[in-house]
Amino acid sequence: MGTPAQRLSPPQSRARRPQGRWARGQLGDRCRGGGRERVPAPLGGGSRRGGGVAAGLERVGGTLAAMTAASDLDAKAPADEPVAGLVAEPDSSPSAAESAPPSFVVNIPGIADADLEPDPLDPSQIVSGAPEVTGKVLWESPDGRQIRGIWQITPGVVTDTEANELFVVVSGRATIEVEGGSVLEVGPGDACILREGDRTRWTVHETLRKAYHISL
Repeated sequence: MGTPAQRLSPPQSRARRPQGRWARGQLGDRCRGGGRERVPAPLGGGSRRGGGVAAGLERVGGTLAAMTAASDLDAKAPADEPVAGLVAEPDSSPSAAESAPPSFVVNIPGIADADLEPDPLDPSQIVSGAPEVTGKVLWESPDGRQIRGIWQITPGVVTDTEANELFVVVSGRATIEVEGGSVLEVGPGDACILREGDRTRWTVHETLRKAYHISL
């Protein structure tokens, strides 16, 4: 439920995260190369000068023979060894490790409320009270489909349509009623898994802060 828009300084995301779900009335939605083919040199063609058609056919035959020999060598050579006469261009696409931020640690209880960015609720989601939502995005995948961060909500009752989420409560308490399903009581130290598409009603008894991972 819910994801903030601001990031902490350690990680640097390479993809702009889509705009928040609060504006769309869905907290869950907000919480949110490959190698080159080796191609042999083109076939040589006959020239009208210095040898005519016969010279051209000789060059074509020689090229075909060279290609056949290279193909035989390629079939016998290990996949990681280059074939003589054929040079594969290096793969310049970033690996998964290169595209990820470096490892880091964050003390979640130690982050002041003032360091969390406001993330206003859609008025249609507020059932009672005056709950306020804030948070920070700590990490986001390059394609924007994996998000990790901190999220906080003050007391009140709100509704939501969930994303695929795992979160751990750091502080506070809430009751989460899943439409047509369970009633979940969460407090400090509790890990909760929410199913994408579940419609929920959150009754926040004490300001709740959580660390989350969301898959979109």
